[in-house]
Amino acid sequence: MKKLSNLIFAFFLLISTYNTSAQVDVSYEIKANLNLLSETIDLSQIIRYKNIRKEKTNEIYLYDWSNSYKNTETPLSNRLAEEYNRSFYLSSKNKRGFTKIKNISIENIDLVWVREKNKPDIIKLFLPKFIDNNEIVEKLEKQIDWWKNYTTINNASLDNNPSPGNKRGGLTTILEKSLGAVAKSGTSVMTDVLSYAEPLKKKGFNYMDSPGYDPVSVTGQVASGSNVICFTTGRGSCFGFKPSPSLKIATNTNMYNNLEEDMDINAGSIMDGESDVIKIGTDIFEMIIDTASGKPSKSEINDYVATDLPLTS
Repeated sequence: MKKLSNLIFAFFLLISTYNTSAQVDVSYEIKANLNLLSETIDLSQIIRYKNIRKEKTNEIYLYDWSNSYKNTETPLSNRLAEEYNRSFYLSSKNKRGFTKIKNISIENIDLVWVREKNKPDIIKLFLPKFIDNNEIVEKLEKQIDWWKNYTTINNASLDNNPSPGNKRGGLTTILEKSLGAVAKSGTSVMTDVLSYAEPLKKKGFNYMDSPGYDPVSVTGQVASGSNVICFTTGRGSCFGFKPSPSLKIATNTNMYNNLEEDMDINAGSIMDGESDVIKIGTDIFEMIIDTASGKPSKSEINDYVATDLPLTS
């Protein structure tokens, strides 16, 4: 008798799984403890999958080989019968193998799983959300490598000093500012990685490689197909991003009060204790809907335009 008491799955960020063995890259890490008295093997198993299929997936099929010996009605036992092998049929139940699974999880979250009908050796896992293939990870790594090379040949560093305005705001390095960008990025799954001004092809969260200078960066987003710009600012940026309407989100109340004619939302009220993230998030969402429906933003009312936007006749 063989017992599998713990089967745990760990996944790398943005690496999906498989439905066919020819379309997956797999690695295993197994810890086993043999108990001779009970004739069991306790296992803790980590399986890492890299999905190389073009399609995204939210299901995984696993082959639970030891459960093939559970009884005389499994596909394995039927195969042995076809070969006139009676040793398995004549064996006692306590000599046949089986699997007892304690839990299957991803990042400490237990997954829903079932055994396929009439196939006790096949386990079907249901992922909590769809996961795309590894193509976008490779795109992102390629862009990072390009910038590493660019800074190296120009005797610069990725972790250099930010702009004078950011320094006056208390930032010392681009790395510190990037932490804020990560915090604002949310938890949505990245659907694609774009080059500068590359047209959008997929719905959802898209990452674009662009300069950090606001007018140039947002110009690329508009050229890519962005219909509404949500621009967070702590110091105030008095320009718009025609032809797409721009919503200015002030991060502190002092600046909002000084530039109220150009600021659409005061997110500084969160720090003031007068509001919260859910309330401001709802206000931003509703304002996006209103703006997309035709209500002019403050930048549109003031007729602000990004001077870096290339115009063609």
